[in-house]
Amino acid sequence: MDTSIESDRKESVIYQLQYLMAQLSESEKLCANPAEFCHAFKDVEGKPTNVSVQDDSGGFYTRLVDKVNESLKNTPFKNVFRVS
Repeated sequence: MDTSIESDRKESVIYQLQYLMAQLSESEKLCANPAEFCHAFKDVEGKPTNVSVQDDSGGFYTRLVDKVNESLKNTPFKNVFRVS
């Protein structure tokens, strides 16, 4: 596989979220490793998510929706989380 495509996927919140959800949905395993998603889901300073730091769920959800919206803004799915 092309290393630039692999690198793009590693840094893509959308790809990593899809991959994590697919693992949870399609695997017979009872859990999935979120390490790659945590790497792609950067904080305000651009650092990967530190899983040893507790965060509130509302703040996490808001940041996740913002990142998904930002990632999809130039696609046909730009209004997936449209607030009415």
